[in-house]
Amino acid sequence: MKKWEIIKEYTGDLMDILLENRGVATKKEKNVFLNPPDPATLTSKDVGIDKVSVTKAIKRIQNAIKDKESIVVYADYDADGITAGAIISSPWITASPLGKK
Repeated sequence: MKKWEIIKEYTGDLMDILLENRGVATKKEKNVFLNPPDPATLTSKDVGIDKVSVTKAIKRIQNAIKDKESIVVYADYDADGITAGAIISSPWITASPLGKK
């Protein structure tokens, strides 16, 4: 069983305690953490994804759709994995009445 360790005893604001335990300590870091950029404005570079890999994946998905191949989405079973899997697969789920698998 995992145990939480409080970095230091702190008598201030609870949010400050939680953020500092996540390594978010400075005012600037807290502002960025609590006010993230709009995801629509992010580029693949911003999130550490190679643009060549994204282009390759897009072409592969387009070819699979064109050739009526099945597309399988694998995701892990933690909270963010399930959410990501649902988001990634939603275009195919909503498109399934149109004959896409």
